[in-house]
Amino acid sequence: VVTFKDRGSDDSVDSDVDQTSLLTDVVGLQSGQDLTGVDIGVGIPQVDVGIVKNLLTGGEKKIGDLVDWKLVVTNNGPVKALAPLKITDELPSNLEFVSVTPESGLNCTNVGNNVTCEMVQDLAVGQTIAVVVKTRIVSAGTISNVGRVSSSIQLETNYENNISSAAFVLGENKSITNQQLPTTGSNSKSMLYYALG
Repeated sequence: VVTFKDRGSDDSVDSDVDQTSLLTDVVGLQSGQDLTGVDIGVGIPQVDVGIVKNLLTGGEKKIGDLVDWKLVVTNNGPVKALAPLKITDELPSNLEFVSVTPESGLNCTNVGNNVTCEMVQDLAVGQTIAVVVKTRIVSAGTISNVGRVSSSIQLETNYENNISSAAFVLGENKSITNQQLPTTGSNSKSMLYYALG
């Protein structure tokens, strides 16, 4: 019988795998011995991986200018984050994708304005990995850029920090000033706003 940890009230069919170490008790068998009352422990290592997006390009901006965005992913523990992690950058219609520069350990592709990066190595507790996306402004308005991180293997202990966005406002006849409003702490659902000049 394969079950998750302490699933149900019958301990004979509950897995007692430790969710941090992913180990169960050691059971010894003699040669030729059958043991049918032992459940197989299946561990799902839960992890807290967060993402923060920042607008790197300061100063006044206008249509046609290049703008850089940085996405930083951090493993907050308590165990290593297993590859592959996926980072996505959903560019709005008033931005045009130009290029992507990932750190070592990330493979990135784009389809139109959707950028996807896959982490090809595990991320240790406390370790970060980052990618910079270069875009071009193609129209005015509120330009809000959203980044996400997700795992197809591990469950998250905190889904609130799996999304982060940065934004600025560009008027039809005005560029913006580099006025940044207060934001929330790191690894939170942050919004960076830049006001009209």
